[in-house]
Amino acid sequence: MILGLDYKKFAVLFVDDEEQTRKYFRMAFDQDFQVLTAASVEEAWSVFASGGSPVGVLVTDQRMPQHPGTELLARVRREHPDVIRVLTTAYADLDAVIEAINTGAIYRYVVKPWDIRDLRITLMQAMEYFLLRRERDLLLREKVSSLQQLLVADRIRSFAVLAEGLSTRVRDTMIALRAYVDISREQLETSLPEVAARTKRSWSNVRGEVEDAHRHMLKIIRSVAQTTVDRGYDFTDCSGVRALVEAGGSAPARGGAPMVIEVAPDLPEITCCRSMLQRMFSMLVGYILRMGQASGAHADAPVRIVARNRTVVWGAEGIIVDILRDGLVWSSQVLTSLFMPAGALGEDDEGPDLLAAFFIVYHHGGTISLQSEGGAAGFRVTLPVSPEKVTRPALDTETVTELFLRLPWWDTLERGSGP
Repeated sequence: MILGLDYKKFAVLFVDDEEQTRKYFRMAFDQDFQVLTAASVEEAWSVFASGGSPVGVLVTDQRMPQHPGTELLARVRREHPDVIRVLTTAYADLDAVIEAINTGAIYRYVVKPWDIRDLRITLMQAMEYFLLRRERDLLLREKVSSLQQLLVADRIRSFAVLAEGLSTRVRDTMIALRAYVDISREQLETSLPEVAARTKRSWSNVRGEVEDAHRHMLKIIRSVAQTTVDRGYDFTDCSGVRALVEAGGSAPARGGAPMVIEVAPDLPEITCCRSMLQRMFSMLVGYILRMGQASGAHADAPVRIVARNRTVVWGAEGIIVDILRDGLVWSSQVLTSLFMPAGALGEDDEGPDLLAAFFIVYHHGGTISLQSEGGAAGFRVTLPVSPEKVTRPALDTETVTELFLRLPWWDTLERGSGP
């Protein structure tokens, strides 16, 4: 027995068509485990389908009416692969045992009649395997997610600093280029006045194009810097979701696509930086409109902003907001532009919107992901009602140490079995 493990947190489901055997199993192990029983494969599957007590270990007899135990094991392996599977059988069913082992459907097999002490050890080892592997997966998922968030945030802050520096470099370079154009024109007017007179309009157009390019480049870089700079975590505004999405979605939607906004009336107001969230919604709606054109969505296809459901975001109460465009498909072409947002900037684009939108959501303690449903695609944004209540996983050394202290156990268990 491993100290600290709760052997009753998840159930042991025992399946056997003999009522007396089920009673005997419960009497023998009810003190050590949370025991559930079923009389058939169908009844056992209803336990999984009900969503009641979560099952960690499945123990099933092989010989039962209608369906054999191996059929249940195979289905559980496909649909609930984390559940540890044990087959009980008599010597006469050796072929079924061999088949189950060869297909990877079982963790162990136990020959009838049982030795209660040996079976108790087997069940404890199976539950330990389940709990430790689950703990490992949760720790790894938590730490990887936390590392990813921190790395992305660090890259975004670095990008903001780079953008600030680039704006100065670009401004100096463009000033030098504009000066070069002016000096060249003055020299031409001095040396070849007749040619200069004929080309005066052309020189004026060149200078104008240089100035336009200068302004546009600085606009892009400054917008990135201003949007992605970390402004701290003080949230002084309080706003309803409808007001945020209406203000954020109205500007880009003036291009012609209809807007459909569905917000449940019982959603709470959220604490936020109102201007940042409005800008974020505007960025995402604008991006969806542009990508809708790229993927062939009909010009009249509406953009739907739907906020009906609540959720939990990093331990805090939150709200789910879906931003979808009918006819939009996350094709390879669209996904390429999604991950290279600066690769196809038009004259009216103000910078890589998705990078800035992600930072705004992260800044508020939320998450953003791709979403597809019912012939529409877009983004799903989750925002906490109170960002100050969000508790992201800390990269503390104690948890990482615990992770690696458990590795010998996991390694031993993995080598000793292969469900």
